[in-house]
Amino acid sequence: MRSARRGLAWSGIAVVGAVVVAGCWDAYGELYLPLTDPKLATGGTGGGTSSSSSSSTGTGGAGGGPASCVPSEDQQPVGDSCGVFVSSSLGVDDMKADRGTKEKPFKSIGAALMKAGVQRVYVCGESFSEPVVVSSAVELYGAVDCLKSWAYDPSKKTTLTAVADAVPLTVSNSAGVVTVVDFTIAAVNAAAAGGSSIAVLANQATASFTRCDLVAADGKDGAKGDDAPTVAATMGTNGNSGGNACSADTVNGASAVKNACGLDNSIGGNGGIGNDVFGGDGAKGLPANGSGQAGTGDDGSIGWSCVVNNGNGGAGAPAASAKEGAGALVTEGGALGSSGFVGAAGKDGDAGKPGQGGGGGGGVKGDGTMAKTLCNGKPGVGGASGGSGGSGGCGGAGGKGGNGGGSSIALVSLGAKLMLSEVTLKASTGGKGGSGGDLQAGGEPGNGGVGGTNSNVATLNSGCKGGDGGKGGDGGPGGGGRGGHSIGIAYTGTAPALDTKQITTGTAGKGGPGGNSDLKMNSGNDGVAVPMQAFP
Repeated sequence: MRSARRGLAWSGIAVVGAVVVAGCWDAYGELYLPLTDPKLATGGTGGGTSSSSSSSTGTGGAGGGPASCVPSEDQQPVGDSCGVFVSSSLGVDDMKADRGTKEKPFKSIGAALMKAGVQRVYVCGESFSEPVVVSSAVELYGAVDCLKSWAYDPSKKTTLTAVADAVPLTVSNSAGVVTVVDFTIAAVNAAAAGGSSIAVLANQATASFTRCDLVAADGKDGAKGDDAPTVAATMGTNGNSGGNACSADTVNGASAVKNACGLDNSIGGNGGIGNDVFGGDGAKGLPANGSGQAGTGDDGSIGWSCVVNNGNGGAGAPAASAKEGAGALVTEGGALGSSGFVGAAGKDGDAGKPGQGGGGGGGVKGDGTMAKTLCNGKPGVGGASGGSGGSGGCGGAGGKGGNGGGSSIALVSLGAKLMLSEVTLKASTGGKGGSGGDLQAGGEPGNGGVGGTNSNVATLNSGCKGGDGGKGGDGGPGGGGRGGHSIGIAYTGTAPALDTKQITTGTAGKGGPGGNSDLKMNSGNDGVAVPMQAFP
């Protein structure tokens, strides 16, 4: 007779056998050793019915029974009355009343879990590929030889796997203890971008695993973040031309131009007026985020000119490049939940700011004493006005952050109470983080409008040109996604208490580079390779 390893109730995870036991607690909170409750090995009393979805959901009640119904407890094969039998090579999945016996086994574990009143399921030491979801108390026994009257053979562990991106075994909140004995549960390499490979997920469950190997394969690399448009952002609008001398008593300066860049618009300043007494100053362009100045009008001083008095208006300074997307922080490890694991994406790049609008050109004065003579035949006596400044280019859009790499996790425990006895856990390689998206270049500036002409009156000056706008700021490159992890047990809730010597990890995934070939050095952080990792 082989002795079973048994226990009663747990807080967190305890491991016995090849793994050191940290302690067990009963329903009254008292720590006790050794583990003695026979219900863990043979199940409790109870019955109930079971049902299953297409993803093999079991809802049967856990059944009590003699040691003869525990394969490792008796040298004789288990009998038909002990439970339901499954063989991938000999079975058929139908719900006939006599299905599930040793002579007429089910083909899949999921079908067996659907049988009414199921308490124990005996699974031949073969390979099965199906995502099994257990939602109520049941005992799953592997390593039985269906060609030898379903006798126990510890050398023939049952292998359970599933298609890529599916979890082979999920244990959800149960009415009692779920028992899994003598299984190798192995997830295959993830296939979807950023997908994780997870062997077992226990969600708010109470379960025991005995002589089981939980193996996760490689996580998949994260997807690249979307690039911003490759064409530069909208260019600035050219300024308007000033009015000609003698066209009015006061010649209005050229009207401002505006470049619609969303919430932050760029406006070229008005040109200065011209009359027979003085020339007005141009207006400064907006937004006032650069060094651009408006042109100074003609005040009648000797030697005044558009060049000497900066009458062309100042060009708007381009906005600084937007803040680039930051890679995922070390504390941002990704999200662990009932659907598995989602890696941490990089930050999106910010949009660039629009360039400053050019200042308006200064206006000039006419000749006050000779105005009527100089403008003879004209409708007015004002001097030429200044051209308006060109508006700045719009800021470029930022690239999107790269997606996080998928992880390799042998066991996910979401607030579960688990007993692991003679269990090994193996994680493989985490996927690389996705690259950040490339930025969009800022728009080119608009040119300043020309000043009004002197109406062919040689002694009058022409109006001054408006200043050119500034170039729009480039967007920020997206941050790289964080690399995927290689973790034996990823958990929420109370930290598991176990010896980590039974856990083997692989290599963590590298963080993805930031956009534009990591222009701003904003790559994502690497994943971690650890036996156990807590998540919020």
